[in-house]
Amino acid sequence: MNVPLVSVIIPTYNGSRFIRETIQSVIGQTYPKIEIIVIDDGSTDNTPDIVKSINDPRLIHIRQANSGVSMARNHGIDISHGDYIAFLDHDDVWLPHKLERQLQLFKEDPNIAMVYSDTFIIDENNSIINTYSHKIKFYRGMIFKELFSSCFITILTVVIKKPVFLEVGPFLPFKIGEDYDLFLKCAARYPIDYIDEPLAKYRVHESNYSKNYETEVSECIEIFDFWKNQGNVIGYDMNKLVGKAIINTYYNAFKNALRRRKDYKGAIKYFFYFFIARLKSIVLRILLKTVFSPIRKQF
Repeated sequence: MNVPLVSVIIPTYNGSRFIRETIQSVIGQTYPKIEIIVIDDGSTDNTPDIVKSINDPRLIHIRQANSGVSMARNHGIDISHGDYIAFLDHDDVWLPHKLERQLQLFKEDPNIAMVYSDTFIIDENNSIINTYSHKIKFYRGMIFKELFSSCFITILTVVIKKPVFLEVGPFLPFKIGEDYDLFLKCAARYPIDYIDEPLAKYRVHESNYSKNYETEVSECIEIFDFWKNQGNVIGYDMNKLVGKAIINTYYNAFKNALRRRKDYKGAIKYFFYFFIARLKSIVLRILLKTVFSPIRKQF
């Protein structure tokens, strides 16, 4: 029986603290046929030495000048040989049966383009804080509409068919939203499946908490602007979806600024943006109902 090859792409930059544990979680997979491609994006610490010290014939280590996570992932995919592509960042880990469970779903339904799962949220000491699903609702099938409203897919849980990635990719050079952009392009064309159990562990620590949420907002708005003109192609009322997504983005930025970073100035700014966007949405709905709807009935 022909067993599909899974290429695991791990971009890293100064990941010495967790990279060994990350790679070992891939080596320990119960799924037998994998290649592990670590793309070192110009690390200045001892990450390269740690990767070189791991003895496994399936491990490929590539170094490149610092170009960002999108370019690192694209580089890894360019040299990959797999039928499927999986992603893992240098501070996260997988549970041993992750790939086996996901590849079984692809086998059961050949129409599926991508499979994701729930994930544990852990701290720097590997203690479980919660699951991602405790606050997020997941969907399966043709999920573009739901995904556009809120990105509930985490990159560390994703396995995607390589031909699908080559069709909808590559990763664009965003700093934060590169995965969301890819997921939307996939969801607009293909069904996506979901495994309702944590198959990975997403690590929360100071460096990934400090990501610039203002950059995240601006990149989301850029993604929304692209899709605003795609409604005729994918069959959705994109003006409506974009309006709702912008409201959600501003509200999430408000919560992010307030809860995680105690940035009260930023929280006030994004609450104001949220309030204005929400007010515009309400006014527009009232106008459509009270003014334009009677006019349409006359014709």
